[in-house]
Amino acid sequence: MDLGAWSEPRPVALPAQSTGCADNADPERLEALALFNDGDRLSAISILDALDEATENALEVRKNIELAARRRDTAQFALEARLNGELTTADLIGRYEEITELDPGVHLDWVELGRLYFDSGKLIGAERAARQAAEKAVDEYDNARALSEVLSV
Repeated sequence: MDLGAWSEPRPVALPAQSTGCADNADPERLEALALFNDGDRLSAISILDALDEATENALEVRKNIELAARRRDTAQFALEARLNGELTTADLIGRYEEITELDPGVHLDWVELGRLYFDSGKLIGAERAARQAAEKAVDEYDNARALSEVLSV
């Protein structure tokens, strides 16, 4: 049976709801579309799945960073309430543990968590947080501050 022109790879017309695939034309996506059009559909789908997963992961990180920023603002109010005796150190530890889990890259969050651990007698946690603060330091001043926290434990 001669399939003639039907046996040749041909451009695929994407459904209207999927035209964003070509519109979001990063090089990897274009490469996947070319593979698909050349007949290597499974490789193309695999690449597109990996790109979608990477995008989903990046969006999750962004969401976590934004949420941490809001929680960080609220935590500042909570620190003041702690100074006035309205909240306990334990109340704040939970807040800062959540913030550092959502956005582990902020030096001062680790410094504050280490101080809270220290104040509550959790010295191993204080040292671990101080070491994280040192790792996240962006300059010598932050690094010196973090190392002084480690030494105070």
